[in-house]
Amino acid sequence: MKTFRHYMPVDLHFGNGRLNDASLFNLPFHKALIITGKESTEGASHAFSVLLKNLESQSILYVIDDSITHPLSKQDIQSAIETAKENNCDFVVGFGGGKTLDAAKLVARFIKEEFTLFDGWMKSQMIPPFENSPMYLLSIPTSFNNASALNPKAFLYDLQRRRQVRFKHESLFPNKAIIDPSILITLPSKVRFNPVIETFIRAIELIIGKYSLMHTWRAKETLKVLIRYAPALNKDPLDEDALHHITYALVNLYQLYLPKPWFPLNQISDAIEGYHEHLPNGAFITEAAIFYLNHRLETITPETSETLKNLFKDTAFDSANLYVSIGYFFNALKFEDNQLKKYGLELALVSDYMVHLKTIYPDFQALSNDALYDIIERTLIGE
Repeated sequence: MKTFRHYMPVDLHFGNGRLNDASLFNLPFHKALIITGKESTEGASHAFSVLLKNLESQSILYVIDDSITHPLSKQDIQSAIETAKENNCDFVVGFGGGKTLDAAKLVARFIKEEFTLFDGWMKSQMIPPFENSPMYLLSIPTSFNNASALNPKAFLYDLQRRRQVRFKHESLFPNKAIIDPSILITLPSKVRFNPVIETFIRAIELIIGKYSLMHTWRAKETLKVLIRYAPALNKDPLDEDALHHITYALVNLYQLYLPKPWFPLNQISDAIEGYHEHLPNGAFITEAAIFYLNHRLETITPETSETLKNLFKDTAFDSANLYVSIGYFFNALKFEDNQLKKYGLELALVSDYMVHLKTIYPDFQALSNDALYDIIERTLIGE
């Protein structure tokens, strides 16, 4: 696959080795605030060194804030803004996974505004009256969680309400994104599969929903790539060609407008993450995926079932039964157990999870209560 550049509306530069192109850092700025986390700089240390070298080659100074952790909180954003102001930074670079890129978005958006606007948006979910344009933002994903580099959304954990808060506004789009799959060659096994399985579920939902020809076509293309290449994520070292294709498949889907209500499993996960703020992003989705699909696929039309079955044709996962094909595929992904109990998930909390789900999403009707209980219980039992 070749490298490419695409505007929609992010100025996206995609392909192996794109981070090495120093000309992409020829920007009209003086000093960068680099927002990252220690796991990102350690796991992708070579890529981080390349980033710094390229900034230096353009005579751009930088300050590093590597304090971003999970869950992302309001205090993280406020602290990073203070660092940027104290050091007279005039643009922001986000280098890391989804939470780091979300943090960079919020810092770039609010650094020129009164921080009281942040509180107002967080509490009311009403777009505040911004007086200034956001600071320029360059996003560099270092994991498969590259959606934040392409969309106008950011998620933050509200400690008081015990839930993820979504910020969405066109001014949260990054100005430029560099997505270099070769960075992921050192991606640890524990973070390889959650985003891939979440994307797999999202693509199935888009095909079921038939929202538009574009949504359906991209979803089918994404599934084809994941079915073919995702099992290669079991290998060490990782295969660079497989990484390139999988990263492209995720970009292909994440460039679409995807409202959260289209994805019931994500809504269930949101409710559970609200109770367990340290639960890694996508961990519940990965463990619940097969149980969720057991119920979700019961309601699809024969035509949709045939469409999905055809995606597995001529693969090692081919079966006359769609659910069996998906089971074969998941079994081929030998991902590590996410150890949900370690993060406090318990069967005794199932009713609380249900209440929280209906509180956050009062119009949730995608699954019956019986199905919800079954999915959550079977996930926590691990059967």
